[in-house]
Amino acid sequence: MLTLVGMGLHGHRGMSLRALDACRAADSIFLERYTSPTQIDMDELAETLGREVRVLSREDLEEGGFLFEECLSSNVVLLSPGDPLIATTHMSILLEARRRGAKTRVLHAASVYSAAIGQSGLHTYKFGKSATITSGRDFVPYSAYDCIMENKQRGCHTLLLLQDDVDSGERLSVAEALDLLDRMERARGEGIITESSWVLVLSGLESPTKKVFAGRFDEARREHFTGQPTVLIVPGELHFAEKEALEALSRGDEGV
Repeated sequence: MLTLVGMGLHGHRGMSLRALDACRAADSIFLERYTSPTQIDMDELAETLGREVRVLSREDLEEGGFLFEECLSSNVVLLSPGDPLIATTHMSILLEARRRGAKTRVLHAASVYSAAIGQSGLHTYKFGKSATITSGRDFVPYSAYDCIMENKQRGCHTLLLLQDDVDSGERLSVAEALDLLDRMERARGEGIITESSWVLVLSGLESPTKKVFAGRFDEARREHFTGQPTVLIVPGELHFAEKEALEALSRGDEGV
């Protein structure tokens, strides 16, 4: 059997009791950490599980032949930060394992998608498509801008991930992401993003470096965020209850 186990938002302490039981009963445990920038203390993880945990590279996971061979004859756990089925790679692994004749199961955990939306106080059903803001060294990546524009035309909110390459350590900061959105607006001139537009920044949720900001774009530029992972939310049309939630967050009320 192959069991995909989500670890939650920060390290391994977001794992469920059912996930811990699965790990302790497994014949082998693997960890992929390239799909999320979450920091994981490998010594503490091994001590908690009472087992050796082998870290897989992107190539190990995407080629994955040995993983499928093992799960045909033994119980294998594959750990991943966040929720295991948010990354499309994991669904491919699940389907391939089933195609080869292995049994599979999934033990879910919190992901930055669900946690950020919940923490924002905005209504879940009003979120539209999400996008990733990528580095614009060689070109301006307009996909994020187009996503915001399409969602706003429908009155929907937009969740934006920030490029974060765990292998290379290359990380797009909040300031860089906001600068890129400003460049897109100046080039396209659709009036989608202005200095007075509202933006939420949710950084390092459930970690000691957690920071939640709600305010105008020009205010967000002056803030400093160190947590991982970090997402931006650009609100669309607001229900009165959503307005109250944003006002509370803008005052620094973490109770939302």
